Amino acid sequence: MQVETKNSSPPIVTTLLAIFIVIFSIIGYILPDVHVKFAMIPGSTLSGGFYFWNVLTGGYYEPNILGAILSSFGLLVGGFVLERAWGSMAFLRFIVIVNAVSCLLTFFLVMGCFMITHDQSFLLAHVAGFKGVIGALTIAVKQLYLDSPKRIIIHPKFLFTLSTQHLPGAYLLTSFIEECIIERNSEEFPLTICGLWVGWVYLRFYQKLNNSLPPGDNRENFSFHNQFATPLNYIFRPFGKITFVIAKKLGLFPLSSPAYSKLYTADKKNSALSNIVPIGYKGQDSEIAKKRRERGYQLLELRLASLQNQEQNISLSLDDDSNTDQTKVV
Repeated sequence: MQVETKNSSPPIVTTLLAIFIVIFSIIGYILPDVHVKFAMIPGSTLSGGFYFWNVLTGGYYEPNILGAILSSFGLLVGGFVLERAWGSMAFLRFIVIVNAVSCLLTFFLVMGCFMITHDQSFLLAHVAGFKGVIGALTIAVKQLYLDSPKRIIIHPKFLFTLSTQHLPGAYLLTSFIEECIIERNSEEFPLTICGLWVGWVYLRFYQKLNNSLPPGDNRENFSFHNQFATPLNYIFRPFGKITFVIAKKLGLFPLSSPAYSKLYTADKKNSALSNIVPIGYKGQDSEIAKKRRERGYQLLELRLASLQNQEQNISLSLDDDSNTDQTKVV
């Protein structure tokens, strides 16, 4: 994918949204009572004040000013590149959709945990922050430089750089350390996971930047598990497959997307092979499969070479026959 700049003007949407996040956080700091109205708290969403809008506002509201500054900085870094490459309207659409869907998924996830465990703490959970959208921006930046990754200088003095292909994994790791270990506020971590997944789903199946091309991105190295480091692939590979099957059953993916057609065909092929291949074969070592493929390629090359020799022999015999006939005529 070639990185093209559609708009050379300053990123207006990115700048205004970053200012809005900081002002939103300052209002919550000055007026603590509005925290209940801005943050997503399932107990206040469904009962009490019935603040149903906080399912959407929670994604834009940072409870502390430091978090607002960090989120605004991440938005400026990612938005400066993406808004110029996509255009302001496409970038704004991406932000709004990712924030709304990730917040709704997080809300239903928290409510599902409450219904299963009947633990009142889930109803009192304060879920807020721009973390989900920042995670989606890391996916988008990686997609933009997927074929030619760039290196980002984090600290020039210590020469600490980070490749764009490692952005989602690095962000997921830092979010886990910050929210689950340092702050011990694990109730916000699902918002980060949902933001990463929703951002990938939108870019994989729905994004349409060129009217002459179908929506989505069907490149193999843009699959969900490839967004993270190799050790994490084994964790996220089944997660991506399970969520794809569920969403496919619900009809959430556009049929016109080439990524959908590719995954659907692969899913059908894998299900057919699972009925044919013996169970013991599934556990065979990958080296054995590799050797069998190499042996198959060698046999195929030998077969093609023999066919070419046969064709040459036939052509030579035909030439000899024609020369003999000409001699008889003369």
